[in-house]
Amino acid sequence: MLSHEMNTREVLLINFDFPPNDGIGGRRWGKLAKAMAQSGVIVHVIKADPISGMEHSAWSADTAHPNIRIHSIPRTYPLAFSHPKPTIGGKILYRFYKKKLELTTPGTIYDQSIDWNTYMTPACLSILANHKVSAIIATGAPWNLLVYAAGLKSQHPNIPVLVDYRDPWLTAVNYGMMGLSEKRMAAEIEKQKFVFQHSDIVTTPYSYLTEELKKWSVGQGIHQPTFATLPHFFDEADFRDIPFKREQRDVVKIIYAGDIYASSEKNWQELITRLEQIREAQASEIRAIEIDVYTAASVPPFLAMCPFIRFHKPIGRSVFHKIAESDICLLVLSDRKKDELTTKFYEYLRCRKPLLVVAPAGEVTRYIHENKLGVHAGSLDQELIDLLSGVYEKSKFNTTFHLEALELQTRCEQLLKLLP
Repeated sequence: MLSHEMNTREVLLINFDFPPNDGIGGRRWGKLAKAMAQSGVIVHVIKADPISGMEHSAWSADTAHPNIRIHSIPRTYPLAFSHPKPTIGGKILYRFYKKKLELTTPGTIYDQSIDWNTYMTPACLSILANHKVSAIIATGAPWNLLVYAAGLKSQHPNIPVLVDYRDPWLTAVNYGMMGLSEKRMAAEIEKQKFVFQHSDIVTTPYSYLTEELKKWSVGQGIHQPTFATLPHFFDEADFRDIPFKREQRDVVKIIYAGDIYASSEKNWQELITRLEQIREAQASEIRAIEIDVYTAASVPPFLAMCPFIRFHKPIGRSVFHKIAESDICLLVLSDRKKDELTTKFYEYLRCRKPLLVVAPAGEVTRYIHENKLGVHAGSLDQELIDLLSGVYEKSKFNTTFHLEALELQTRCEQLLKLLP
């Protein structure tokens, strides 16, 4: 339980796509805001206005708490560029705004919080003037909002600022970071230096990323914030009333839920090849295989043609029922994701299902191997055969793995301990 002193806290949280906005960027802090609110903390949220016609977040209900005070402010990024219409006029507007952003924006032009300080900074200063906020939390991507949040220090030097990196920034493969000119990359570097110089705490969900940022900051010879890893988690409330009993059947049901990561095509091809080879060689031992993939990502053609993989649109919280009905949970990670224990990873663990991991050796494969939670597709054929035949789950799977340390409330307590 949190102490009574913590129950009097008020924090300011800046999260661009906080629920009910659609987008995976709001899930982590929507959940953490929920846990803080339930612990008695008042959470003032600054978010961007939702985009008309977009679906609401699957996690909107989590943020419906009287201690979560949501302030939605206008977007400044041109929708004609971020969400272009597939018409001739839409293409013309897209090119117009692309050129305009290139002429007026240092660094990457693919950051939806560009110029958002026009509305964000006044909204934050109003909250800080009218409430006893004890900490400012800002999460990126998008990244410019971290710069604007760090800038609040000039007027409120005694309020600690925590910035949370959900992803890499300077080394990202998305957000337009790949292929930036030397001049534009220099602008992004200056932004990150400013964030570190004016923040007190920097968190990330992944140990490798925390260490990378810390090493980078030390190398710059600038003010050093505290660096800490605040891992992802599962929310026990998402799993209430979900039956985990499975019926006997003639197929092995494998589930994958989430993004199809950039540069992971070779990993998916490896999976298909291995499964086809083992199925052909061990037809008498292994049942038919069905893989259900729930994703909003575009599907590579070779994957769409695979006869034992079926693709579905995301189904929000209902995916937990699908996980409960499955035999095996699948993770397919590119080289850049091999050290990332993602949200879906922790949700798989909560369901106590064996994992099949298709990824280069890294933190994820180490974790499942040391804790006996599944099989790495790059391991011996016999281990994969044992997984597909059910032998692994019956005799090798660690059914008593300790889950309490991976829960949302535990992460919330870790978060609040980081704040002065």
